[in-house]
Amino acid sequence: MNYFWGNVNIYIDYANVKPWAEKLKWSINIKRLKQFLDSFDNVRLIRFHYGTLNGDVFSEKFSKQARKVFKNCYRTKPVKTMKQSIDYSSIKSTATDLLENFIKNAC
Repeated sequence: MNYFWGNVNIYIDYANVKPWAEKLKWSINIKRLKQFLDSFDNVRLIRFHYGTLNGDVFSEKFSKQARKVFKNCYRTKPVKTMKQSIDYSSIKSTATDLLENFIKNAC
């Protein structure tokens, strides 16, 4: 059975994969994922992108593991963190309007 037609390039942005994998309670083994994708004859390129949170032990360890697995096809850049305060002094403590914009309805 063919899952891919023609020559295929695969781009994995792990920032998108990680949240849904956690939500589904899946454990993604990137080494096994790479082996699986390599098993297709028509997959020409697999690129793996991951933002490394400098100073975070897990993030740096994962980055090293991904570099080992994906070699030249691994791209990373430091995650940018911003410290920005929010002025909420004009919002009544009983108001829910602002909060409703940040809460997603359950599907």
